[in-house]
Amino acid sequence: MKKTTILLVMALLCLNSVLYAQIKNNKEIPFNIGDRLPETFWQQEHTFYQNGQTISQNLAAYKGKLLILDFWATWCGSCVSKFPLLDSLRQEESELKIVMVNSAKVKDSLPILKAFYANNAYGKAHPLPSIINDTLLCKTFPFRYLPHYIWVDHRGIIIAMTTYHFFNRKSINSLLEQHKLAIKTKNP
Repeated sequence: MKKTTILLVMALLCLNSVLYAQIKNNKEIPFNIGDRLPETFWQQEHTFYQNGQTISQNLAAYKGKLLILDFWATWCGSCVSKFPLLDSLRQEESELKIVMVNSAKVKDSLPILKAFYANNAYGKAHPLPSIINDTLLCKTFPFRYLPHYIWVDHRGIIIAMTTYHFFNRKSINSLLEQHKLAIKTKNP
């Protein structure tokens, strides 16, 4: 009887630890500088907004390129003021890909985004495609302040997380020419 009870308790403890490990692995774990993005990152579907339309697509087309994820909001003046630079970089630098990310966390609904792109001078002049209503990327790249930039190299390795001040032509040129950034990065 004692032997059976001990075996039963041991079996329950083993099942409990297996269950805990499964729960822990299913959580979105934030990425850090130096981490390589897994294949699931590139295959995850997102809702994009561009030119008044929403489409569902993944980020696979950006794999193998220098990528900057730009977390922004319609009410963030610093974010919006970078639109002309973002748009010119997008047109001039074929090696550099920029993906705008408008998180659900900032509470910009689709009607707000449509109104922004229709009425804001920067939004009209520089209609950059944006992931909208994002709930995944904001957990894997947590932020407290906007704009929040994630810099990913051509190997899929996160090389920096920066603020508004370091997103400029000098930093971009350093990245394109030397494949590294000579800047200080921030904590998310």
